[in-house]
Amino acid sequence: CSFPGPIENGTQTYFWGFATLLTLIPDLLRPLSLERLEQPTALSTDISFHYQLRDIAPHASMESVQGIFAHSSVAGPEVVLDNPVSVNVSVPELGVAWELSLSPQEGWPTVSSDFWIQLVLLLLATGL
Repeated sequence: CSFPGPIENGTQTYFWGFATLLTLIPDLLRPLSLERLEQPTALSTDISFHYQLRDIAPHASMESVQGIFAHSSVAGPEVVLDNPVSVNVSVPELGVAWELSLSPQEGWPTVSSDFWIQLVLLLLATGL
């Protein structure tokens, strides 16, 4: 069953119907394996992250949790991440506008006071 649509480039087009997709957010996020961020990586055995995934323009029912719908085990909506790095995730065709925020579980590393001395000595030794 179809309905005639407008003629484009001399060819009749047809309307075939609508399509609807319904999915649960946990099912949608499962392939991303976000929980792996909480575990040390193969590249570094001492770095793991807290994460929060939130809707940039949340529905009124999510305002109490600041739009956060996925998070690491200890970084729930009530937790403020320590100076997080954030990236926007946007899929305009689906109306998706999310923000993923990450921060190291042990906090950001600091530069030791010896670092500056070592840097100056290195620059002097290399003649820069």
